[in-house]
Formats: sequence, structure tokens, C-alpha cells
Amino acid sequence: METIRQTRAKRGDTRPITFLILDDTQCKKTKSYNTIQPTNQTLKNLTKTLDKLSKAYSNLNAEEE
Repeated sequence: METIRQTRAKRGDTRPITFLILDDTQCKKTKSYNTIQPTNQTLKNLTKTLDKLSKAYSNLNAEEE
């Protein structure tokens, strides 16, 4: 992480690094594909969260300018 921060700082990017953690515990796991299939509600919640993050990020960029 420190290497990434230093590289970004050299380029003038001092914004904090943010991680998006997705909780997939409510997703159905199919045996045929052995993958997790998100429910419609999970997808709706994820979409809402990403929209909020996008708006917040846009507001931060507007304040910096």
C-alpha cells in the first residue's frame, strides 16, 4: 500500500485509497457452476450504494476545484 501511495503522491494524487467491500453472504450458490449468484435485492442495494459513492466522489471533486 505504501508503494501505491508514494507512486500516486509523485503524480500529485494525494486522495485517500478507498476499498469497496461487498458482502455476498445472502447470494445463492449454484452447484452447477460453483459460483455465487446475487439476488435481485443484492443487485439493487449494490446499485444504490455505487450511485451514492459516485455522487459523493463528484461532490469532493467539485469542492477541490
